Amino acid sequence: MANDIALAVRDIRKKFGPLEVLKGISLEARRGDVISLIGQSGSGKSTLLRCINYLETPDSGEIIVGDEVIRARPVRGRMSRADRRQLELVRRRLGMVFQNFNLWAHMTVLENIIEGPRHLLGLTRDQAVAEAEQLLEKVGIREKRDSYPSRLSGGQQQRVAIARALAMNPEVMLFDEPTSALDPELVQEVLQVIKGLAAEGRTMILVTHEMALARDISSEVVFLHQGLVEERGAPAEMMSNPKSDRLRQFLRMVA
Repeated sequence: MANDIALAVRDIRKKFGPLEVLKGISLEARRGDVISLIGQSGSGKSTLLRCINYLETPDSGEIIVGDEVIRARPVRGRMSRADRRQLELVRRRLGMVFQNFNLWAHMTVLENIIEGPRHLLGLTRDQAVAEAEQLLEKVGIREKRDSYPSRLSGGQQQRVAIARALAMNPEVMLFDEPTSALDPELVQEVLQVIKGLAAEGRTMILVTHEMALARDISSEVVFLHQGLVEERGAPAEMMSNPKSDRLRQFLRMVA
């Protein structure tokens, strides 16, 4: 049913100068879906994720979050944000977790997490702190609430970043290669948190090179190649019986 759609991406295109990075990408996530975007570096995965929440402005196409279409208007042949207030409200419905954490270095873990809920959602400090402590418990680092990011490992910082995104109570979580900046021994602690969110029924769009994770938690895997969807489908089928030669080669590379 249409009202079960959490996120829809319609024919998104994006150029950087003469380079066409996205050539008409569409996908749809129902509530509780986990869609993993895979592909080689430069295939357009991260650009697509950044277009979904308008960190990059698509040249054309449509983003729909729930029942809200992000309205835009053409300016010099490209799309431009036409309603800044609407975009701000829609972004609150999308939780973004970046490769490199993007925590505020001058704030403690707790302050990083409560900043958004206090100033954007209107929570009191006590309400925001109570929810932040529950989220820190969920991601396994409540004891680090008063630490600064510089005193944390990469895995701990990424778990704080996940808690910060969750604090805004988003309808869809966007993960941009959340383990790519981590030392190998720290990857599993972040993967366990992501698996837990999938088990809770969180709707997620995940850019990842972790094929085991994509196979285990995804409702759909989308393989991008040079800005196009080369293949998409159920993870077990795609991983064990890829139809595309390019996907077969990619899976051999990352195995």
